[in-house]
Amino acid sequence: MHDDLSKYTLEVPKPNHQANMVAEAFVIHFVCVHGIPETILTDQGTDFLSKTFTEVCKLLKINKVNTSPFRPQINGGLERSHRTLAEYLRHYVDKNLNNWDHLLP
Repeated sequence: MHDDLSKYTLEVPKPNHQANMVAEAFVIHFVCVHGIPETILTDQGTDFLSKTFTEVCKLLKINKVNTSPFRPQINGGLERSHRTLAEYLRHYVDKNLNNWDHLLP
């Protein structure tokens, strides 16, 4: 999760990208800590387009905006933070890739 204004980024390790896991992580790690945002921008991932995530947004009265398909530039700040995080993890993760989730900032 990434705030374009402050550049604040929140990484949450998840075992998969299922809609219920994404919705749960969003509510627990973002909404419960920072409050309910007015608007969120999501990509076209099936986890964000799912009925579960859409219902969570509707229930919390969040205006959910989707990016255009195949246009990662629209969500450029988040894409850049993902690249920076991948570079960071590449230097510190063990050779079996077992500890990446413990290294998230």
